[in-house]
Amino acid sequence: MKKKEIDDKFDEIVKFSGVEQFLDTPVKRYSSGMQVRLAFSVAANLDPEILIVDEVLAVGDAAFQKKCLGKMGEVAESGRTVLFVSHNMGAISSLCERVIYLKEGLIFDDGPVVEIVQQYLKLDNISCQYFSQSEDNTIPICLIEASIFSDTNNIINSFTRNQPINVKLKYKINKKIDSVHIYASLIDSYGSIVFGTGDSDLSPERLGIREPGVYTCRFTIPKGILNEGSYSITISMGIPFIKNYQVNNQVINFSITEIGNQVKFIHQKRPGIIKLDLNWKYFDKEPIS
Repeated sequence: MKKKEIDDKFDEIVKFSGVEQFLDTPVKRYSSGMQVRLAFSVAANLDPEILIVDEVLAVGDAAFQKKCLGKMGEVAESGRTVLFVSHNMGAISSLCERVIYLKEGLIFDDGPVVEIVQQYLKLDNISCQYFSQSEDNTIPICLIEASIFSDTNNIINSFTRNQPINVKLKYKINKKIDSVHIYASLIDSYGSIVFGTGDSDLSPERLGIREPGVYTCRFTIPKGILNEGSYSITISMGIPFIKNYQVNNQVINFSITEIGNQVKFIHQKRPGIIKLDLNWKYFDKEPIS
């Protein structure tokens, strides 16, 4: 950039990046997230003919990610080209019109966003209802096993909407540790987090000191909540909002299927992730005699 360009764009770059209070801090002391925020802000304000963005949404908070999507949308609408590399199918679906599907370094397919995203989700969502890995004794706590099973204790990966989903975890604590907890995130096929749950949510005492040993726990996703589709579960272990000792991304997955068209179209798939069967009550009288 020429000096005049820098002078003209400086305030805008700083404001967008959100690092105003750290302007006098050497960049080498920035976190990786701060560096990416600043880099994206510089690139986005260069008025480039082609903007190449690789997984920028993997860092930063939700507000910054929203700003990035908005900025990329502005660049595209101005007639310039945005090459957006990401595994976030939700962001790709909202931003792109054309998708190139890369597999093992080669172009696997190329076409309209809806068609290619559906193909990607179908081919890459490999069923895995059981996960195991070796113990990691270099960290205070580690996951050993994870599995999904039915009420009859069968390990399965496909449920109907009227079935609860049981998740069992086996983990090891290598040394006495305080304030740690186990956290699970349910993720839909577009990479969006549906909800998160931790073993200390309803039992705050579990944020106390945990003793070394191997432990097994489980939680249940109630029936009749999730819509038809594919889901995965990420298991994290660490101190809330302070440190993650281990993150096991999407280690187990399952699918929800409908229970059939029992009453006309009532049980057909509807838009959205959550599908709740809510009770509607009428006052005075019902419209059906």
